Amino acid sequence: MQDRVDKLEAGKESLVNHIYDLRQLLQKINADGENKIAYLKNKNSEKKLQINLLLKALEITRNNASYFENVYSYWGNCVNSSSYKNKNALFDD
Repeated sequence: MQDRVDKLEAGKESLVNHIYDLRQLLQKINADGENKIAYLKNKNSEKKLQINLLLKALEITRNNASYFENVYSYWGNCVNSSSYKNKNALFDD
């Protein structure tokens, strides 16, 4: 009978140690998960900021597109015109 009690006690102790190990493993997994969530939130925040900056740049570009087109047209006309050979004609406008 004592032999059986000793075996049961040893089995119980083994199970308690196993449960303790599993709890530690779960705590580690939880900590790793929390770290990964924080990392992903930080990355998402950076990406959202980058998206907002790119959208703002696109809006500015769209608003100023005609200006750049006019500058391009102006310089294109100057370079392609016959007055290009006359250096003073470039500054008459």
